[in-house]
Amino acid sequence: RGRPCRGLRRRGEIPPGQRDRALELHRERDTRLGNVLVDEGYTTPERILDARRHQVEEEIYECFAWEDAFFEFDKGQLPDGFELRQSDPEEFRFPVSSVLMEAVRRIDELKMIRTTLPSERRLYTLAEGGDHTKRATKALEEAKARVTDPAEVFNGKLSLAAMPYYLGLSRFETQSLLTGLIVAGHVRPLLRHELESNFRAALEDDLDYALRLYECALESGPLGDP
Repeated sequence: RGRPCRGLRRRGEIPPGQRDRALELHRERDTRLGNVLVDEGYTTPERILDARRHQVEEEIYECFAWEDAFFEFDKGQLPDGFELRQSDPEEFRFPVSSVLMEAVRRIDELKMIRTTLPSERRLYTLAEGGDHTKRATKALEEAKARVTDPAEVFNGKLSLAAMPYYLGLSRFETQSLLTGLIVAGHVRPLLRHELESNFRAALEDDLDYALRLYECALESGPLGDP
């Protein structure tokens, strides 16, 4: 029931204060969250539908990425109530052929993504020298990310898991963007010695960051090991 808020929030259209107020009114009024967002003037029905459609479409593609799953399509067999639901403006319809073609493309791209991004706990930074900042900025702009300054995104503090919400992109869009930047040499993961030195400094005044560094380093052994 919080999907409209999550989708709009990810796109940067609903600030935290409005989100919290909308959720509070949603519980008080016992009505749909989307209605509250519109009634309070935080957004429009069209923006809610667009955000929901995008989120539903991404969830469909996520299903195709499952490694231990089987899919079956029965031609001509429709679910109960399908004809009635066709007239509902909030029912999303996706061309099957287009969905399957995009799913196949993403599955092929996921092979590269999984090789390049072994863990969502990894922390990344811009590569040194060259025109890496310019290239990374262009990639963020082309992806229509909410934040287009690579120094804010690839600062060695933001984990891959947190990037979709920070950038306002889907999980796949974020992973695809980061994979391209790493393969091109514009962005790199923090190295072992960087994790260790940053960890020691973060212990003094930033325990949350210290924990992220520790989780990232666990892939190659706990920090402080010889």
